[in-house]
Amino acid sequence: MRITSEYDFAGRLEARCTYAGTESRGHRFYAWRRNDRLLSMQSHLRKSPVMYDYDSFGTLVGASLDMSECLFKTPDIIGNVYRDRDARGLSMTGAAGCSKDEKNYYRYDGEGNLILKSTRNVLEPPVMPQPKDWLDKLFTRTTPNDKELQAHYGWQQGDTAYEWYGNGMLKSVRTPDGATIRFEYDALGRRTLKETHDTCYRYAWDGNVLLHEWSYDRREKPRMEKDELGRIRYDRSEPYSNLITWAYDGGSYTPVAKLTEDDSYTIVQDYLGTPIQALDSKGNVVWDCILDIYGDVLELRGKRDFIPFRFQGQYEDQETGLYYNRFRYYSPQMGMYISSDPIG
Repeated sequence: MRITSEYDFAGRLEARCTYAGTESRGHRFYAWRRNDRLLSMQSHLRKSPVMYDYDSFGTLVGASLDMSECLFKTPDIIGNVYRDRDARGLSMTGAAGCSKDEKNYYRYDGEGNLILKSTRNVLEPPVMPQPKDWLDKLFTRTTPNDKELQAHYGWQQGDTAYEWYGNGMLKSVRTPDGATIRFEYDALGRRTLKETHDTCYRYAWDGNVLLHEWSYDRREKPRMEKDELGRIRYDRSEPYSNLITWAYDGGSYTPVAKLTEDDSYTIVQDYLGTPIQALDSKGNVVWDCILDIYGDVLELRGKRDFIPFRFQGQYEDQETGLYYNRFRYYSPQMGMYISSDPIG
């Protein structure tokens, strides 16, 4: 297997191609503007190139996918992001408080953490029935009580609810169908556990990069218990199965290989270090991907979570649709993080 790269006179990547023997396994071609902004990207996964647009400050504001489809990412002067060209549509604000987009309403706590996503209007109190005549006024309540408010602002079928630890790390997510996904972290804020209703996913780190991950049946999870001397210990050893090891380009966040119990896989990156392709030891393509300007998957061949890394440092959780990014979680659907920046 070969990976070839070509650069222009300014050192910018112009082409990256993969081969198994003499057979092509894929390509990416890049064209650049004079100010080092990417003009276009052509891939074997798409017939049309993706064209990129910028504002006068050099900020990426849109991408043309073909002659009829465009994605917009238009900011206003206070940082709100819009999915239309003129920044007149529904905004997706990252400030603490409440916001909405074309599909959902978002409610935040006082720390700027997202706590509820709903198609219901959770920005306002529930609408109460209005009295029709003077007799109704005597017996009809027009303001909600505490129980009604709690139900309105809490999780309901179809909503997504988020619970947070006191240190600002995401504790759990309750999905629209009622499933709960839990998370645990070490003393440095690195995630060590993702737990669904039937599976535990464990993570081991090398500094700030994920080194190992493995999974096992939730029923095999070690539990803390007290022995006859009053000492706290686990009732069993940690299971190790389905081990995956990630290798990185020296000292960077760019993954270059995936090692499993069955095979080893080469990971190909784009000019940013974002994974775009994975090949097995025989040179067969097992995963191929293009991301849009929000980091969401635009084109995909293969199993989505075979390579879970998206933009640099982001790890996708399919159960929640969020990307774990060390200290925060990013939503590609919203185009922003769901909590405030921990460093202000």
